[in-house]
Amino acid sequence: MALISNGAGKEAVPAPARPNRFFVEFECPDAPALDLEWNYTDRAERIYRAGHRCLARGFFAEALALFQRATHYDSTHYAAYVAQAEALILMKRTEDAARVSDEAMDRYGRNCAIGAARGHVFLHQDDAEQALQFAEIATENDPTSAYAWIIAGEAHVAAGSALPLIMDRFARSRACRDLWPNQDVRIALAYLEWGDAEYAVGTLEAAVAAEPDLPFAWKLLGDGYRREGRSWRAMASYRRAVALAPQFESALQALTWRARVEDYWRRLRGAFVPRPGAH
Repeated sequence: MALISNGAGKEAVPAPARPNRFFVEFECPDAPALDLEWNYTDRAERIYRAGHRCLARGFFAEALALFQRATHYDSTHYAAYVAQAEALILMKRTEDAARVSDEAMDRYGRNCAIGAARGHVFLHQDDAEQALQFAEIATENDPTSAYAWIIAGEAHVAAGSALPLIMDRFARSRACRDLWPNQDVRIALAYLEWGDAEYAVGTLEAAVAAEPDLPFAWKLLGDGYRREGRSWRAMASYRRAVALAPQFESALQALTWRARVEDYWRRLRGAFVPRPGAH
């Protein structure tokens, strides 16, 4: 508080308070509002986040286009290159994912998330040894990268490593300050891609309980239930995914058709194969 003289040689008196032109909010009554798009002034970051929203809804091609746009606005948006590789792998375009990650590594080879993305591509090129090597280099050089720890965990799942080691890598990814978008869904995908349906289902059940409006998570949960032989739960999860994102309808119809055919052949086989002890 400033003091001013009264001009008569008397003791100074406090100056009148002036309005504070620089309002600072010390409390956040609506924390989720901070994640809304208009709170980000950087165009590349806004586009990148929109890409992840498309990815969560199963719009892989649209997500890829947005991630590409993000790198056009900011050529050093490393996470957008990583996300491009992720989207391409989901679209079964492994060689394109390799090209994108190789080009990014040529330009930004010191970025460990990009190195981890190349490791993920190696997994889908059936080179688990290289994948594990890239993931370990990434986590050693940047232990704050949640994505690098995810890929390290996935590489160990693919390599058949001990469960405590796998879970340690995923726990380290969750402990990072900046998490990968929809991180638990991504971890579940890592389990599911390499045959560990039990842990994928457990992770996805928790994910959809926390955020029930993620259609891709519901679709993956259906995949996990189906691998466990829990057909009714699988179909319920698929229907939930379709209700949230109609583009999954074709996948649901294909699965329903296949289930009918498998049931038909099961019944037909039972009619012609004699039971033990039958004459």
